[in-house]
Amino acid sequence: MQVLILDDYPVFQSALANQLRAAGYDVTCAFAVDEALAHLRLGQTRLLILRDRIDGRGSLSAALAAEFYRPDVACVILSDRAGAETDELFDLIPALRALVGEDCRPALAAKCAMAACPMPVRPEMPVFVSRRRVGAGVPA
Repeated sequence: MQVLILDDYPVFQSALANQLRAAGYDVTCAFAVDEALAHLRLGQTRLLILRDRIDGRGSLSAALAAEFYRPDVACVILSDRAGAETDELFDLIPALRALVGEDCRPALAAKCAMAACPMPVRPEMPVFVSRRRVGAGVPA
């Protein structure tokens, strides 16, 4: 499953990416909104994790673009907004599944992301049981 992380904190971004890769996600990282938009245009991103502000500017356009290019995308936003401001985010971005504090640890952000967009369960291989009796035709 394709994940895009848009964050301008390289240490946090790297730790989060490693957590998600360990869980089986295919992770791409971007440090700027323009870079993320170029990746989102491909329409392959299933989960977008982004910081509310990148280099002091709003980055929510990436969440809106992600939903435009892939309507079933899930978004997790790292933000310190509170109260009515959070309600506005959920109204503005229907793909928003979780809002996590900017100062959270990468492990918590990874858990929220995995809950927002879980990996599909692969069906088990069917087990075929032989109908042949063991010892059939062998004299006792």
